[in-house]
Amino acid sequence: MATTPEQRKAYIESGGVVCLYCGDSNLQTGDIDAQEMICQQVVCLNCKKEWTDEYTLTGVTTDDE
Repeated sequence: MATTPEQRKAYIESGGVVCLYCGDSNLQTGDIDAQEMICQQVVCLNCKKEWTDEYTLTGVTTDDE
């Protein structure tokens, strides 16, 4: 079952804390992979769906701030 743009938007706006498919909060995440892109496997323990979260750089903090 493919997700809708609305489901993906709601998932991102939730901060990725609920299932992309069923809305349950019982998620299991894998290790973060930072090869070409930073990504992380996610599995919903409720509906058993799996997907990959993709991360982007949103800011930077330096020691002199």
